[in-house]
Amino acid sequence: MSDAVRDLLKESHIRGYVQVGYVTNIKPVRTKDMKYEVVEINFRGVSVYCRKEEFTTRNISSLGGFLNTPVPFLVTDINDNSEIVQVSRIRALPIKLRQFQNKVKVGDIARAIVTGTPANSSVVYVDIDGMPAMIRPGEWGLQPIRNLSEVIRIGAEIDVMITDITPVEDDEDWEFAIKVYCSRRQVLVASLDEKWSRIDEVHTVGENVVAKVVGKLEGRNNYLIQIVSSNIVIFANMQRQLAEEYRFGLPQGMLVHAEILRLNKEDKRGKARIFRIDPSYQTMGSGRYGSF
Repeated sequence: MSDAVRDLLKESHIRGYVQVGYVTNIKPVRTKDMKYEVVEINFRGVSVYCRKEEFTTRNISSLGGFLNTPVPFLVTDINDNSEIVQVSRIRALPIKLRQFQNKVKVGDIARAIVTGTPANSSVVYVDIDGMPAMIRPGEWGLQPIRNLSEVIRIGAEIDVMITDITPVEDDEDWEFAIKVYCSRRQVLVASLDEKWSRIDEVHTVGENVVAKVVGKLEGRNNYLIQIVSSNIVIFANMQRQLAEEYRFGLPQGMLVHAEILRLNKEDKRGKARIFRIDPSYQTMGSGRYGSF
């Protein structure tokens, strides 16, 4: 253990400072008289340890869902000889809750870390400075996504808007007195509004752009495309030769090359002509080519 990290942990122990680390392992420990589980937490490259009874008050059979997620903790003991650091998540939770309530309010933009999404669910769980929060269905991106588990990346850092802070009573599966809800979509919408307000600086008529298909409108050759460099969504048609070649339509996520024909700042609308398609470049989600 480095001297700097040791001193920081000792100072946190003395002053009762809450720190945040990442759960890296959950392992059983056996002694002569007992058997218990220990949660290993990585804090600045150093492992600290938390017994299950100091980690959660919930009666759950496995702590596996906490792996690779950030958790707050208080240092409860440091053994100078073995350098083993014992911590408590349970004792840190009330302090973290007070800090969050004093710092964050509805409407704020916050930095969040994606911690997971249940299988076949449209809910995304995130962590905001050690406080768990949820992104409700429909609040992840600009366009509907069928399977979020194929899109999100655990550990990804995103900006979210706090949309609701709700008191919680008599919920044995929740360890805080509040539930925090947030929206990634609202942040994306605000960003697009700002870009449309200065669209002349962002794009120009006649510009060739790379975009992805994000929607099919009524009619044979009517699409919504999202320009990957700005995330702005505009209307588009394929040029005649391509329309004949792809008469069965373009799938969502396919990358296309298009020429911008019109941009209307007041209506926040634009039109483009798709002149080239590369089927080998297909993308979904919020990776290299922008964000749904």
